[in-house]
Amino acid sequence: MEVEVGAIVLAPGYEPFDPRVRGDYGYGKMENVVTALTLKGYCVPPVLMKARYRRPSDKKHPHRIAWIQCVGSRRVTPGDNSYCSAVCCTYTQKQVILAKDHDAEAECTVFHNDIRSFGKDFERFYQRAEISPEFASSEAMCP
Repeated sequence: MEVEVGAIVLAPGYEPFDPRVRGDYGYGKMENVVTALTLKGYCVPPVLMKARYRRPSDKKHPHRIAWIQCVGSRRVTPGDNSYCSAVCCTYTQKQVILAKDHDAEAECTVFHNDIRSFGKDFERFYQRAEISPEFASSEAMCP
């Protein structure tokens, strides 16, 4: 059967990874260790940030933020996913840009195995977010 369409939308949904199953990095033990989805509430556009851009523990503005990539993915050990989600790297790049838009002096560090920017012009987006030493490859942090 042939169908003429103007666009195709693929929306498979997702299931958020719960980092508590790994026990790494202090998630669930330290209040200021949050997932990217939780951080999203703290990294909204600068116009809206004044009331929302605060650390969970003391509600103060964070001046140093670190992201740890690939937690729970690209591993074949129990409790992990063997695949790359193909969105986390670009999602983190957006969060770094928003954090820097709010506070140009913020120290933003991304620990990663490698950065995978999928899609049209995503490499340019990566270049916009990357300001050394904000992106730091670390085998020790993301085995």
